[in-house]
Amino acid sequence: MLELKQLGHRICIIGPSHSGKSMLTHMLGQKTSFPVFHLDQFAHEPYTKWKRRSDQDFRIDHEKIISGESWIMDGEYSAFMRQRFERTTAVIWLDFPFFWGISRYLWRRLRRIPKKFGNLEGGVSVFSPWLVKYMLFGYRKIRPKSKMIINESKVLLLRIRSVGELNRYYRHWGLGA
Repeated sequence: MLELKQLGHRICIIGPSHSGKSMLTHMLGQKTSFPVFHLDQFAHEPYTKWKRRSDQDFRIDHEKIISGESWIMDGEYSAFMRQRFERTTAVIWLDFPFFWGISRYLWRRLRRIPKKFGNLEGGVSVFSPWLVKYMLFGYRKIRPKSKMIINESKVLLLRIRSVGELNRYYRHWGLGA
């Protein structure tokens, strides 16, 4: 198992929707005291139903974030992934089976449990058929592109393939859950 210090001081966490990226980002931020960024919050307008910001505005914020000396961030957004990985010291890829995220999303919506970390400020949480469709079909299309960018970047990759493996890392790194 990798030690937390081996990941360096600029860590990206990627993976499908509702796989636990934002929670891991938050927990690692608490452990390391590095600034935490959830890219969903920069890609969407606050106080909306997840309305996308312009790519220009998102790019400006993204470049400002990655210019920092240390950070932990979650989110894919492959359009800016190459630039991000040029500055990243490690990528944690939560590469779980797609049904994990869908079942978590549906459980949260049915139980009306808001996503705790990475929420859009003032965002409205409603059931989204579009998001379910994206989780079923969309992520499968961008996953190969993410894999290619990771391979080209030669960044340190920690690929976690199951919730059990993720839980072992939580314990190994001393992260409370």
